[in-house]
Amino acid sequence: LPAQPGSKHPDALSSRLAAAYPEAPFTPTLAHRLDKDTSGLILAAKTYRALRAAQDAFRNHTVLKDYLAWVEGVWPEAAPLTLYDLLEKQGPSGREKVTPGAGKEALCEVRPILAKEGHALLLVRLFTGRTHQIRVQLSSRGHPIAGDVKYGSRSGPPGAQGICLHAWRLALPGGQVFTAPPPWRGGFEVSPQILKAVP
Repeated sequence: LPAQPGSKHPDALSSRLAAAYPEAPFTPTLAHRLDKDTSGLILAAKTYRALRAAQDAFRNHTVLKDYLAWVEGVWPEAAPLTLYDLLEKQGPSGREKVTPGAGKEALCEVRPILAKEGHALLLVRLFTGRTHQIRVQLSSRGHPIAGDVKYGSRSGPPGAQGICLHAWRLALPGGQVFTAPPPWRGGFEVSPQILKAVP
């Protein structure tokens, strides 16, 4: 479900919010977006004041953003690893692909959580928010996200739907923390006990 409606996707999260709260003095409004292939947590504000505060926090990079990703291969580092790249979009409109080497700065930290059947579950803390950033940064290091054929995945984990990238945790300035467990199945579920142990 895309965040905003478009010509190919008339149904969208923003449209459903408007339909669900037709009498609200302020229509709940999305404070940020996710790539359409990424599942997970997205915040909507119930007041204009909350919307401005959330948007300012995202713009100023004061929101803690944690993603979970199943990647192909054995992740080589046991300790947290910082990834830094310059990323740019290339290709015709509608079929753009993001490549490393030039463009805008992209920064994240990766921490391995679990290994299973030729895949690794990673916690990715995002410090910038470039298009397809996590997908490109992991793929360019030989670890495409499972199911992400666009960026080099050979296949997804059994029973997985779409790509295995999930916005799991958001923490706003002031201490508000929101989480949403990933929907993965087919032997690649992530248990509540594992999530509880993630720092």
